Amino acid sequence: MSIKVSESKTAIWQQAQEALKSLLAQVSSIRLIELSDRLPAERSKIRFAAHVDVLGHLYSLVCEVKASGLTLNLRDALAELRRAAAQYRANAIPMLIAPYLTLEAQAICKECGIGFLELEGSARITLGQVFIGRRKLTQRNVALQSSFNSVGLNRPLGLVLSSEHSRPAHPPATAAAVA
Repeated sequence: MSIKVSESKTAIWQQAQEALKSLLAQVSSIRLIELSDRLPAERSKIRFAAHVDVLGHLYSLVCEVKASGLTLNLRDALAELRRAAAQYRANAIPMLIAPYLTLEAQAICKECGIGFLELEGSARITLGQVFIGRRKLTQRNVALQSSFNSVGLNRPLGLVLSSEHSRPAHPPATAAAVA
């Protein structure tokens, strides 16, 4: 049984790396320098780092891969990821990658200043002056919206918990937006 769990984690980790490479390749001003999966032991929560050049500025996306984005203590996990990224190096950007993130989990990531990428397609990353935002409506999101409407909550599909930023809550679904 532990072999299957290990294989499953490895598969998700590989999917996460491929999804990140694909996302970054869609933005011409971003050049992927290296994916580093051999990180020091004290940073064991970090699965890998992606080192990128964005318009001549170097950044490291410090990525934690979760098998599920439905963490009970999401804010605590994000705070720990933020601390790990701060200890990693200057210009490190914390990022959460999961197969699926609820709209509320995405909003919490945004509120906490954590980039995210879900394997189903949605993403939000800020790299200096470059902003990547992609929203993919999934059957899960539609089903959740329907259940909210059926109990009379009428919550908008694009729930935003923080209005600190002047950017639109949800950039166009098909393209990367450059701020």
